[in-house]
Amino acid sequence: MEEFSNCTLGVDYAFGPVVQNDCRGGFDFTLLFERSILTLLPAAVFLLTFLVRFAQLLRADIKTSENPLRVAKLWTALLFVALQVALLVLYTRDRSTSSSVSIAAATVNLIVALHLIGLSWIEDSRSVKPSTLLISYLLFTIFLDIPQARSLWLLRANATLEALAGVFSASIAAKIALLLLETRQKRIYLKTEYQDLPPESTSGIINRSFLWWINDLFRRGFHALISINDLYQLDTKLTSSDLKLKLQRAWETRRRPERRVELAWALCRALWWPLLQAVPPRLCNVALTMTQPFLISSVLSLVSEPDGDRATANKGYGLIGATALIYLGLAVSDLHYSQVMNRCITMSRGALVALIYDRALQVPDGLYDEATAVTLMSSDTTLIAQSLATLHDVWALTIQVAIGLFLLARQVGWVCVMPVVVVVGTQDL
Repeated sequence: MEEFSNCTLGVDYAFGPVVQNDCRGGFDFTLLFERSILTLLPAAVFLLTFLVRFAQLLRADIKTSENPLRVAKLWTALLFVALQVALLVLYTRDRSTSSSVSIAAATVNLIVALHLIGLSWIEDSRSVKPSTLLISYLLFTIFLDIPQARSLWLLRANATLEALAGVFSASIAAKIALLLLETRQKRIYLKTEYQDLPPESTSGIINRSFLWWINDLFRRGFHALISINDLYQLDTKLTSSDLKLKLQRAWETRRRPERRVELAWALCRALWWPLLQAVPPRLCNVALTMTQPFLISSVLSLVSEPDGDRATANKGYGLIGATALIYLGLAVSDLHYSQVMNRCITMSRGALVALIYDRALQVPDGLYDEATAVTLMSSDTTLIAQSLATLHDVWALTIQVAIGLFLLARQVGWVCVMPVVVVVGTQDL
């Protein structure tokens, strides 16, 4: 423990983000970095998104009845608030490592904990599925709190720091308990008019990230033949009646005379929210993809280092964790992106077919060839819908190429841009 506790106070007051090699084995973040980036940043994002989500839920109808799960969430959230109050008191009493950033982080965490109570209660009553915002915040902050708890346990030089480490660890346990409660499905507590919703509509973000909601259908298919009646009910957001009205309103406000891209632009305006939902997972996929060169470079550097050093072993453990997080994140982000885009393709196909069918009923008999409408409702509609899948590839791949060229230029110089210039210049425009 001497190598961990033999740290000057100035080490943790620096931003870092990593401490010096002679402090805590060189395998830890500074307290300033942990409390500013790992604490304040996710709390600020949560408070901003809380306002939007809370306003949406206030306008929604009550969808669940009174249930013991809601009460258990309330008591767990109250326990978490009490632990945050204790942490704030301990931070104000600690004179060795406490700072204005530490007290600010503890205060913001207390504010977040109070918001969790209200959001958990209203989400349970006015949403058919577990709260995506709550689960995402709790899950990410649990992983971000673990290195902070480790730092506090390594720093326990006095009774206040030891109590601080214990209460902080207890707050992580309270977060885990609240997360487990929030991930529970509420189907048995839904009101009668919401009982027939498909499992995908009532599943939480973790359930949908690993497609656990479809396992029941797989089990039934393993034991018996599946018929159409065994399939889940269609999500109401995928029904053609509502989608046709949205596309029809967008088409009626089109620019005249029509341009070649008028139908595509009307479709994007009608489905702007589903298309926008695909941006976050695609951005995460781009970011995680571009971290792989740094991961490989770090692994190669580690392999070239001599064995037997404690710092080398710590780096190895860190790279193992980073590898798991990167490739798990790639799988989950790609899954969410594929899900959102498949829903967009289905919604666009349903809206286009319904609109073409409605238009065909209004055209006088014999004015156009009947086969034209059939072609539009089959092959052309499929091509238009599938082209949406490449819509996000335009900006995503552009970002990846730009970052890739920048990383390559750091190694070989900006001469690496010439092949791209040659390829672009020889294209037929």
